[in-house]
Amino acid sequence: KQQNQNLGEVLVTVESNKSTAGEFLLSYYIADASWSVRYDLRVADLNAPMLLDYKAVVQQNSGELWDKVNIMLSNGDPTVSNQRPVMTPWFLQMMQTFAYDTRSNTTAYQQKLSAPAPASRAESDDMRGAAMPTATISESGANIVFEISEKYTIETGRKPKTVTVAQHNLKTSYIHYAAPRLQPAAYLVANVTDWNDYFLMPGPANIYLDGSYTGQTYLNTATIQDTLEISLGRDQAVTVKRTRQALKDREQFLGSNRIVQRGWDIDVRNNRRSNINLLLRDQVPLSTREDTKIEIINNGGARVEESTGFLTWEIELKPGQSEKKSFKYSMKFPKSLQYIIE
Repeated sequence: KQQNQNLGEVLVTVESNKSTAGEFLLSYYIADASWSVRYDLRVADLNAPMLLDYKAVVQQNSGELWDKVNIMLSNGDPTVSNQRPVMTPWFLQMMQTFAYDTRSNTTAYQQKLSAPAPASRAESDDMRGAAMPTATISESGANIVFEISEKYTIETGRKPKTVTVAQHNLKTSYIHYAAPRLQPAAYLVANVTDWNDYFLMPGPANIYLDGSYTGQTYLNTATIQDTLEISLGRDQAVTVKRTRQALKDREQFLGSNRIVQRGWDIDVRNNRRSNINLLLRDQVPLSTREDTKIEIINNGGARVEESTGFLTWEIELKPGQSEKKSFKYSMKFPKSLQYIIE
């Protein structure tokens, strides 16, 4: 049974002052073809660069089979207007009140990012040793063009094809970040310098840590910073535990006031075979009332930010090393007030 296909017709008008034969190269635009960027990030050693596999997911619904074609990808969008915006005078207008009909509630739609299935560990190791094709990258006006070095076959009908663009060793420094009041875990963060040299675009990335797939992150290259910060997720090789201290005098009454004390111990351990730098952060509450006072009794050697209540420790841990940080604070407020106290 023959499947229905989308067909098109091209009408060409030719003018010539004499009879001749020739060949025509036809270029045309179709709206139903697109591509999106994907990355694989591989971290095997915290003292080595991070390996980035630059990929593109291409799909087309032209009704034709693209059989072993040359592919050029551009970050330009022909559907977006090229006219610069023009400002006009802005006049204040009175606010109008509208009645809201609860019977017709509009549900917001959020497009979910569908990521390709990650490679297995065996596939990951094989790819690391293989020679990866590299695209030729050029700048065309305000757009970036990637000319893929290998030919690919892309079927019609919204069947995406993953195309390899390039592979880069990124100059990277690593730091671990932990905020155990929110999550009892340490997160590995990569700081990439000179990232503008690789024409990276915003997009999702699969993370491979020590050869194993650990999840996804997002490369936000729409930044003005010189260093690109990439969160690589939890590092199971670094443990963090936060425990409340058992204080005997944690609650007292003084006249019409109530005094509450809280103390916390934070234990961290590096189970990796290499040194790590850990940025450890906790916090004390802030008061919004004059009759409520917060006092830090012991900051545990942390750097204190008075405006935010953040406590920050910068810790270097050797392989197998453990360390404990402690802090204590008090809250004084009228007995008539009820606060949510951790």
